Amino acid sequence: MLELSCFFILLLFLFCYFYTKSFFHPSVIICSVWGGLLLAYSFFDHPLYDLSNRFFYVLWLWILPFCLCSLAFSRRVIKISCKIKSNDFNAEVFKKLYPYVIGFSLCFIFLFIFYSRGEIAAIRELLLEEELPPLLKLGFYLSSFFSIYTFYAILNYKYLSKKKIVMLLVLILIISLLKSNKTSFIALFCGILYCLYKNGKLRIKYLLISILVLLGLVSLVSIGRADYNFESDSGVLNFVYIYTLSPLTAFDSLINNEITISEGTIGSSTFTFLYKILAIFGIPLKFSDLGTWVYVPLPTNVFTTLRGFYMDFGCWGVTLISAFLGSIWGVLYKFQEKNYGIFVMFYASMVFSLFIQFFGDYFFYTMSVTIQYLFFSFLLQSKFKVKKKLHQNKK
Repeated sequence: MLELSCFFILLLFLFCYFYTKSFFHPSVIICSVWGGLLLAYSFFDHPLYDLSNRFFYVLWLWILPFCLCSLAFSRRVIKISCKIKSNDFNAEVFKKLYPYVIGFSLCFIFLFIFYSRGEIAAIRELLLEEELPPLLKLGFYLSSFFSIYTFYAILNYKYLSKKKIVMLLVLILIISLLKSNKTSFIALFCGILYCLYKNGKLRIKYLLISILVLLGLVSLVSIGRADYNFESDSGVLNFVYIYTLSPLTAFDSLINNEITISEGTIGSSTFTFLYKILAIFGIPLKFSDLGTWVYVPLPTNVFTTLRGFYMDFGCWGVTLISAFLGSIWGVLYKFQEKNYGIFVMFYASMVFSLFIQFFGDYFFYTMSVTIQYLFFSFLLQSKFKVKKKLHQNKK
């Protein structure tokens, strides 16, 4: 079943690519990611358990509706407000914001170092606390804006000096490193590659450099956090398997009832952000246990993006949410293809979630961040101007 699925996903990938002629179309990304992982699962001599037929059944319930709906909606003509269509670079606003972005970024970095005493392991412990210091909380909200602002700069590089763009990239990289979160690196690098692709500047050498830098930063964070022993036999290979292939095995074990995870209230695994808001108003809700560690036999605590949808609504839920999410991504692709500025930046900030569907859900589960990205994209691309008061001397 593994080899057969690889073959059909390859066919679907070729169809999607030749139909869209874009490597950044949602359907093409989904097919390439899942197909590549299944090929790796088949080719490499890893210690993970074999995948069951039920896994491939559920996986196809996810891939096929997503691809078909994203293809269909990316070809539909959708009318929107002319104000949203704007793609003009607001140089005046960018220049006004630049010193504030640099200043707040430096302050955020200083706060991280201050609260963690400059140790990556201590940063991780700090972030795992239930209540962060208020200034750090504010910094996290602003860091979402910094990411959008950086993508905005790269997309409009023709109007800016290279020094400004390099400064933004260096600061956002340092912030991502201090967050001690591998997903931050992936989100940043996927966004940068998309911006280069959108500008027609993506080259093989840039792709290879990005992959090498990304692997280096991920390894650096893992070493700093001391969450993995690289000195053991097959340590490096097992590290790669844990972060790429083990989520597939873990999800397979979950759907075959070989492991048990606290489910919580129906819908809490998918619409966590909404449920947390409802809980604030005293509505009694139980949330599923997200960070459960299982052994397959390598240790992992992630179960692919399908975990929440399957736990909440079963196979029908996987199919319906796949179609719904595929439709959303199809519309987003259509809008960015038309160069609607808001959606170009939003696509740049969210495209990473397609590349790491094998890891987790970064669209619904982290809905607060998704909303922030959309809001900040709208804020930067909106047609407001910085007004200046002209004082005239009266004679």
